Parts: sequence; structure tokens; C-alpha cells
Amino acid sequence: MQTVSPGQQRTMHERACVLFDRKSGAIRHIQHVIVMEGGHNPDEREIEAMCRTSLSKRGQPHDHLDALHLERSALAPMKVYRVDPARRVLVEQPMPKGQGR
Repeated sequence: MQTVSPGQQRTMHERACVLFDRKSGAIRHIQHVIVMEGGHNPDEREIEAMCRTSLSKRGQPHDHLDALHLERSALAPMKVYRVDPARRVLVEQPMPKGQGR
């Protein structure tokens, strides 16, 4: 992986993969992928593997989790989400009391 200073490379793609509990829809991990000009653009299978590897390294099981692939812009800052498992879409949740703004 090459590190570059901001402004020297142009962003080509921004995506996210969400691993969620297939019963409750609770999100357990989010992997943001930003591909700079000239960089490797991983497919959904590779991004999901990155997510699962990240959880494995922390000793967290992930066999009961499903993946949802999104444009990174679908996840707004300072918002809480879950996934509707039946429709496989993000659902915004109320901010827990005492957190956020």
C-alpha cells in the first residue's frame, strides 16, 4: 500500500460494505473503501473478505452475518443505522439518548 499526501491523488471510487446480523439487522462492522487514481479497485467479494478478516483478527465470529454493499455516501455522518434483513436496505434509527449532538 502506498501512502500519499492529500491533494496529490484523485479519488476514483468510494464504497462501503456493512456486515449485519441476518436476524436482527444490527450492524456489526462497516468497511469503507476509498480507491485513489491508479489504485486497485476491489470487487464486492474482495471488500467483503476484508470485512470478515477484520472481525476474525479481533476474534469476533462472523458466520451469522450477511453483507450489504453500498455507495459510501449512503452512510451519513452522525447517524445510526440498522439493516432491514428482509428488504436488505439501511434503516435510520433514532440516536441513543446521551449520544451525538
